[in-house]
Amino acid sequence: MISSLQKILATLTTLTIFGASSALALDTIVVFNEVQYHPADANDPSLEFIELYNQNAVNIDLTGWRISGEVDFSFPAGTTIEGGSYLVIASDPTALEAASGNTGFHGPFTGTLGNGGA
Repeated sequence: MISSLQKILATLTTLTIFGASSALALDTIVVFNEVQYHPADANDPSLEFIELYNQNAVNIDLTGWRISGEVDFSFPAGTTIEGGSYLVIASDPTALEAASGNTGFHGPFTGTLGNGGA
């Protein structure tokens, strides 16, 4: 039986780098570390987020990368994830900052992460 989280991760696993003429999906050392698809208040999707982790020791430039599926987010030019660091893309960065007390979130992404895994 496939869990809801597995279905969401299968939907989200397209990190795409756009070239001049076509898109190329890459196997990368930047991985999905955490997906908050069901915040405590399920009626408030503003606290949904996707956390990426750079497993490498060097910085990775995410310019041109995109997450697509139930949600959509294109990384703006100059976005870098430092070696051994995390990067969070939030549905509503301001709401997540207020709720968590942390700063530096990217976003917003469009769409919502399905709570039922469908």
